[in-house]
Amino acid sequence: MWTEVAADENVKAVFALESDIAWGTDPGDIGTDGKGNLEVKHVYLDFNLPSLKTNVKAGAQYFKIANGFIAGDDAIGIQTATKFGDAAALKLYWVKAVEGGVNVTSDDIDFYGAQVDLKAGPMTVSPILAWTRNGKNTDIYFGGFDLAGKLGENTKLAVTLIKNWGDNLGVQNVDGLAAYAGVFQKMGSADVSLEGAWIGDDGRANGQFVDGS
Repeated sequence: MWTEVAADENVKAVFALESDIAWGTDPGDIGTDGKGNLEVKHVYLDFNLPSLKTNVKAGAQYFKIANGFIAGDDAIGIQTATKFGDAAALKLYWVKAVEGGVNVTSDDIDFYGAQVDLKAGPMTVSPILAWTRNGKNTDIYFGGFDLAGKLGENTKLAVTLIKNWGDNLGVQNVDGLAAYAGVFQKMGSADVSLEGAWIGDDGRANGQFVDGS
């Protein structure tokens, strides 16, 4: 269930519930009224700052960064989008992945990201930089880009390339690379696509690609 309450054209609250029930199996069997099977999926404030040409979403919401390679899930945080004319936009992200103990920050996990969308004709390229801080001992960084647009009237292209690097507890190397490319062709009433992806480390035995969450 998804509902929105708008105070005016620049301010609205979004609330969504989710229920993962398979009929006849727990929690979708006898006694469903007492199983607590409803989940709060989204609850956030969505508002515009017209003078700054900025949209802000704050609360529990969906984050998709770098085609889902860095982040592609519901989380609690803030994301903003600021327009600079018709050809550029700046997007900023903050996610509170884990809140540690009271008055203790050494076990918190926070994610920070920045993305610039640059439109050139039918194509948009989006450089991305991001950083995950896990307590005091783990820092993971991300850098790369998204590319998306049209190659013709009926052909679309999407490319993502993300490099991550960092150090986990001073022991484990987390360098890695993620790449994706897709071509989408409309042929009459049918849509045909060709897609490929690769995720791996940088050749080291202890390397790995990690997402931002």
